Amino acid sequence: MPTIHAAAITEIGRVRRANEDRFLCDTANGLFGVADGVGGLPYGARAAQTTLDSLREFFASPTRRSLDSVNDAIQHANRAVAQLGRSLSPDQGMGSTLTLGVLDDDFMILGHVGDSCCWQLRETEVRPLTTDHNVGRALAEHFVDHPLASDGSPLLRALSQCMGQPVPLRVDTIAHRLVPGTKLLFATDGVSGFLSEDEIARVFATDLSLPLQLSTLIDQVNERGAPDNATAVVLDIS
Repeated sequence: MPTIHAAAITEIGRVRRANEDRFLCDTANGLFGVADGVGGLPYGARAAQTTLDSLREFFASPTRRSLDSVNDAIQHANRAVAQLGRSLSPDQGMGSTLTLGVLDDDFMILGHVGDSCCWQLRETEVRPLTTDHNVGRALAEHFVDHPLASDGSPLLRALSQCMGQPVPLRVDTIAHRLVPGTKLLFATDGVSGFLSEDEIARVFATDLSLPLQLSTLIDQVNERGAPDNATAVVLDIS
């Protein structure tokens, strides 16, 4: 089984008044990931925190780790967020993104909803392991020829689903084999939306410690104005 060293960071940024990002970095229990409260809806921080608390609760009991159990865990968390939303925000609800990693021997089982992300990094090479759930992807998957698709509208980046929906989610799940000599990066769009894949890869190709690599990453986000909360969890696989 590979050895994993992990670190995490979260920053409010230079514009937002509150940090609605949350992260999981639990090496002892093999749980990692990020959640980002959905902008435009109330109680984003509560939605993100409830998402991760529900996942911790689910995996606290003996549970076989598999694609199905990760999907079940995320559906469980979705119901918890939706229930809280009906109580706190009956008119609008509440929501969060989620990109989750659950360790299972030589594999990281990924579960993904929304537009946070997980990437594999090897030196300066980047391999995306998740795909955003947004309007652009939904149109492409249904082969819909829509004016939005031709004019590059920002609406293409609007979420097509998130945690906290009243119906079951379509969760993306994959079993990713852990490769020694690589890193896994979980990040919210406050990171991935403002730095290129090449810029991010170069940060993690340095000889700095993981915490210093993360600090460097956030420094670069701040140089771009940091209009959003920025959160990242990095795993070094050896």
